[in-house]
Amino acid sequence: MDTLREDRGERISRRAKQAIVLLAIIAGIFVVAEHLPHLIPYLPLLLLAACPLMHVFMHRGHGSHDHHESDGGAKGGCR
Repeated sequence: MDTLREDRGERISRRAKQAIVLLAIIAGIFVVAEHLPHLIPYLPLLLLAACPLMHVFMHRGHGSHDHHESDGGAKGGCR
C-alpha cells in the first residue's frame, strides 16, 4: 500500500512538472510573438555576438586541446 502512495505522489509531481513546462512554453510563445518586431533590427548583432560566445563556452577558450590524450593513446587536438 505504501508503494501505491509513492507511485501516486510521483505521478502527481510528474503531471505538475508537465503543466509547468507547458505553461512556460506557452508564455515563451506569447513573449516572442509580442516582442519580435522590437528584436528584428538587432538580430544581425545578436548573431555576431553569438559566435564568440559559442566559441568561449563550447571550446572553453584557447587552451591546449590535449585533454583527449588519455583516450586509448589518441594524441592531438579535438575530434
